[in-house]
Amino acid sequence: MSLAGDVAWKADLGASPGGGPVVLEDVVYAGDVDGCMHAFSAPDGAPLWDRCLEAPISSTPSIAGHLVYFGMLDGRVTALGRDDGSVVWTFQADAPVRSSPAVANGVLYAGSSDRRLYALDALTGEERWSFATKGRITSGPAVNEQLVVVVSQDNLIHFIDRHTAKRWFDYETSLADGSVAIAGDSVYAADISGTIRRVRWDNREWPFEKSTRNVRQWMFRWGMANELPPQKGVVWVRQERGESFTETPAVDAEKVYATTAGGTVFAYDKETGVPLWQAHLDAPAATSPTVIGNEVVVGTRTGMLASVDSATGEMRWRIQPGDGAVLGIAAGADALYATGASGMLVEIR
Repeated sequence: MSLAGDVAWKADLGASPGGGPVVLEDVVYAGDVDGCMHAFSAPDGAPLWDRCLEAPISSTPSIAGHLVYFGMLDGRVTALGRDDGSVVWTFQADAPVRSSPAVANGVLYAGSSDRRLYALDALTGEERWSFATKGRITSGPAVNEQLVVVVSQDNLIHFIDRHTAKRWFDYETSLADGSVAIAGDSVYAADISGTIRRVRWDNREWPFEKSTRNVRQWMFRWGMANELPPQKGVVWVRQERGESFTETPAVDAEKVYATTAGGTVFAYDKETGVPLWQAHLDAPAATSPTVIGNEVVVGTRTGMLASVDSATGEMRWRIQPGDGAVLGIAAGADALYATGASGMLVEIR
């Protein structure tokens, strides 16, 4: 699929979105800060249904089976029926849920500002387990067949067994605005220090391993060791001086892409971390990069959508579909959908 950058239709949510849109089977879903979840026809933007609740929606929705899931500022995780927006279940956390839920094999995972990651039955909302961290969780978890991986504001990436809720290991970072991306045997994560890294997830931390590493860290600080010990699972690390990565990296078959607050898109070889190209947006990036065919699309804080060639980093097109920051992008079968802070939902072809 290749996009021309043409606006096919626009819809008005009536209030600023709570996150980005999600699209499945010719229906686009988006929530707003007035507490309403909206469903639109993807082919023409016609409204299908609205469901308004009593608190702002504060996450990008997720879809699994016949349900659409999202987090709310009053601490609820809510599941609605996709066909008519009827409330199927709610779960109450102790603080706002800004984390976009992830669903896998009948289990929903969502983090909360109460510093916990929750695993809920996706059909009933019943809690299966929770995992405590020391920092707020504001970004969505990433899930594969073994683990759920989540970033918390204690500056750690937590690798958790999704079946038992047991901790495998954690990885120390600077503060991160986004989530991690899982691809194959690795996790890719970027943070506000301008650092991006690849970490193997198929590791376990053995008894006393972390405390031994802490001792070696202190030995380095005291001048008793020549180098810092590497963190568990690290494959490569790259730092872009003077930059601050925002949101979540994107990964395709060969590359990993990341955006910065300064408005640069970076591409790296995903196996080696070798820098491949960088593209300048001329405006601060506001969304994660979205890979669509042979292009990478990013939204900015000025309301621009920009498409970059994934092979070369050359700019393909730029458009300004509305006012206010772009808050999220979703890729459909043959189109792209974006929400803007002005309450806009737009389809791009």
